[in-house]
Amino acid sequence: MKTSFKILGSCRIDENKIFVNQQLVFDNFAINFSQFADTAYQNQGVDYPRFYKMNNLSKLGFLAAEYLLSNFVESPSAHVSGELTGIILANHYSSLDTDLKHQQFIKQGVASPAVFVYTLPNILIGELCIRQGIKGENTFFIAADYDIPGQTAYVTQLLNDQLITHCFVGWVEYTAAGHQAFLAFVGPSAEAALPDYTSTTINLLFHQSYGRAES
Repeated sequence: MKTSFKILGSCRIDENKIFVNQQLVFDNFAINFSQFADTAYQNQGVDYPRFYKMNNLSKLGFLAAEYLLSNFVESPSAHVSGELTGIILANHYSSLDTDLKHQQFIKQGVASPAVFVYTLPNILIGELCIRQGIKGENTFFIAADYDIPGQTAYVTQLLNDQLITHCFVGWVEYTAAGHQAFLAFVGPSAEAALPDYTSTTINLLFHQSYGRAES
């Protein structure tokens, strides 16, 4: 008998708003993403200086994970554990924002190791692994659109094969034109109130329109 996997929590960041489990938890009218990211980071009360060295894509994913895990009812450490936790993410534009910055440095005849190191999207995964102590399966897919059925089937197979017990899944995209992050944390649970981990459920959470919280 296969285990029933649940969505233990989710976070969505879009248009400078952060939603956790479909509830608005942070809203900022910052002029640009840098201001929004710094304010959202400070709002969490996190002491992690490495954050300020990250590129925008990594900052976006980092914030999604921090807000998701900080709203767990139980301690996140009860679920996030070394080799038993995986991270499977995707986006369309890879690390294009940083790639363009790196290209500008090359045109100027200089090199910036601090920029170059982020010219791969899976560096975002690396940042999350460092922060959370994760050592399990991890992959970053590049696709024109978020292939939710494909990602869900892949992660479910990893879970059923017991290669991991929990997994971060989602879509994290950053370009100069805008940003969007959707991150869900899935794993086994007997809690009936939690949504099942299916492509249908992930699709609903990813595409759902969230309004402002009522005052």
